[in-house]
Amino acid sequence: MTVRDQETVEVRELVRPAELTGADAATFRAAAGVGIRARRHQWGDDDHTESLPEQYARAADTAAEQWRGWIAVDGAGGVLGLLTATLPLRENPAVAWVDVVVDPGRQRRGVGSSLMAVAERDLRTAGRTVLTGWTETAGTEPWPDAVPARSGAGAVPAGAPEVAFARRHGYVLEQVERLGRLDVPVAPATLQAWYAALPEHPDHELIAWSDVAPADTAADYAQLKTAMSTDVPSADLEQDEEDWDAGRVADEEAELAAGGGHRLVTAVRHVPTGRLVGHTVLERFDARPAVAYQQDTLVLSAHRGHRLGMLLKIDNLRRLATAWPEVRRVYTWNAEENTPVLAINVELGFRQAGVVGAWQKRLC
Repeated sequence: MTVRDQETVEVRELVRPAELTGADAATFRAAAGVGIRARRHQWGDDDHTESLPEQYARAADTAAEQWRGWIAVDGAGGVLGLLTATLPLRENPAVAWVDVVVDPGRQRRGVGSSLMAVAERDLRTAGRTVLTGWTETAGTEPWPDAVPARSGAGAVPAGAPEVAFARRHGYVLEQVERLGRLDVPVAPATLQAWYAALPEHPDHELIAWSDVAPADTAADYAQLKTAMSTDVPSADLEQDEEDWDAGRVADEEAELAAGGGHRLVTAVRHVPTGRLVGHTVLERFDARPAVAYQQDTLVLSAHRGHRLGMLLKIDNLRRLATAWPEVRRVYTWNAEENTPVLAINVELGFRQAGVVGAWQKRLC
């Protein structure tokens, strides 16, 4: 296939090697290097870059997901671009989550379009007719040339290359997430003031763990993750309720560990019933010791209105200072229409660092 600068590329399927050492892993390592360079070019640092071990761990198939990858190579076999797809197996049978990156030195030459054409064909053959992908753009609104989300909340800049690429290939902007950043550690006096401002919770108690959920909490934790899949705003993105159980939780924890990841979870238990009714998650990776990521935060609907979400986040930030003292920045993502959680984050001091567009394309 010939791209606009007359450079010929070939698109091949990428196979995950049995291990990262040895000659058979060279292509995978080169493809991962493209991802690292592309994210570094996009953000100007490595705060949002997946390391080689992280990409390798994510490429492992599980009972819940299948991974597929495609690479674009030049005539000498050099990897110019990478497209990966995650295919849910327990739910969302028509959906694939896609991500495409091109080496910074080869962008805007049709490499990504070549990858997209082949991957979309192969995914359609595999029965995946709804493709979802995300774009990341640094900065804040207002954008002079904004593309509004179909959800009605938030926008992304039309002039950003990643946005133009998604639109050119027929993807529709369904939702916008705000990327927030909090500089840490939070001063102990500030933490104490936050605690003091919260109401008392005599019917609720906090429990916490690191990395692996205790056996007596795994089932409840799985139910919270099931609720998380549909309780947060998802606009018109194709999203079935996910089927989580203790085994799926264990698989996710093993994947995180294999990529050099660590997790702090604070959960809230309803004392009268003994059930977990909310949780929040922070993650950190060995490759980026100064950075943490705020992942899930959820309180079940019957227990909202008591500022339990704020309590959970405050307590996990307190734990972070002791467990991961080297962390200096925490990032989080929230749908622009998720005003309750955004309000909590603003109160905690998160400031906007960028926007993430959630795009969807229906192949039939």
